[in-house]
Amino acid sequence: MLGGISFFTDVSSEMLYPILPFYLISVGFSAQSIGLLEGIAEVVVSLSKGFFGSMSDRLGKRLPFIRTGYAISNLTRPLIGLSSHPLWIFLQRLGDRFGKGLRTGARDAMLAESVPSENRGIAFGFHRTLDTLGAVAGPLVATFWLTRHPGDYRSLFFIAFIPGAITMVIAAFLKETPKVPSQNPSISLVDKILYWKRSSASFKRASILLLFFAFLSSSHMFFILMLKSHGIAESEIVTTYMLYNVVYAGLAIIMGKLADDWGSRPIVSLGIACLTFTFAGFSIAKDQDFLRYLFIFLGFTSACVEGNTKAWLSQLVDKADLASALGGFAALSGLAILLGNVVMGILWETIGHDYAFRLFALLGASLFIALFIFRKKI
Repeated sequence: MLGGISFFTDVSSEMLYPILPFYLISVGFSAQSIGLLEGIAEVVVSLSKGFFGSMSDRLGKRLPFIRTGYAISNLTRPLIGLSSHPLWIFLQRLGDRFGKGLRTGARDAMLAESVPSENRGIAFGFHRTLDTLGAVAGPLVATFWLTRHPGDYRSLFFIAFIPGAITMVIAAFLKETPKVPSQNPSISLVDKILYWKRSSASFKRASILLLFFAFLSSSHMFFILMLKSHGIAESEIVTTYMLYNVVYAGLAIIMGKLADDWGSRPIVSLGIACLTFTFAGFSIAKDQDFLRYLFIFLGFTSACVEGNTKAWLSQLVDKADLASALGGFAALSGLAILLGNVVMGILWETIGHDYAFRLFALLGASLFIALFIFRKKI
């Protein structure tokens, strides 16, 4: 049921995501302001993940956070299309991201609690597959609409409400097993939401390296804008984004199973190496087809990293602190993503997108080497 909820949520959100940068540019946003918007949105989602993840553990409840979070996102997301005023777009985008932050820590904890620890990689991979299949269906809807109504972005925002409503219906039928509230989590913003002071040394080391990855994994909107800057048509970009999600969905369970068998660290490291290659390729390639193939290749990177990062960290904490740990890491991750988005946006407009991508490729190579050096300590 959690997978089904994520499927329909992603049908709703991912029919909008690949066209959002075009819509934002059409109403006056620059690359730097898009980076700032997406960065602030990630901070909102990440800090709220930490706060409500901790609260979920403290109360011993998951469902109220899951249901309310999905409801907020699916109600605010379509409202972006009502007005082109920057403040309106900003507030609705934050509302969408706040809903995601409200639900994610509790949802991931419920998912982790549903299976034995040795099967968490494949469990998160299964959930990620259903989630990403929705991200395939969403761009299909967007492509169908835009080929018949070129440039009509606003109508898509309202169409997105339909799968969002289905999500809320499914969430109403979710049930959870009663849990004993955790005695550890509090909701102090400084040190307890972020889970940092009471976490283990291995959790700290893994988190630091993964936060550096979060800095590098700047919004996919920059990759989308890169495709646009090379003259690729919007309908082709949406199709390319759909194929990225096909690869992502097809490999998520496989990479989750490999992480269960071989360990999460080597699979995550492989994903970081692939992201580094993609940054480097985007910085030098000029051929449109090659750039589209590189973007599709990002699906392999996401399959290696996304679910396995959570599975990796969940094995380094006590069961009672799962939501606090995952939500707390997400809070720090959001700050890293904000910084990465702002830096990428500034570099894009000052030294150019090619040099910006080359710098991020160099940083990615450094992170891969660091993961190899510290492999025995994490």
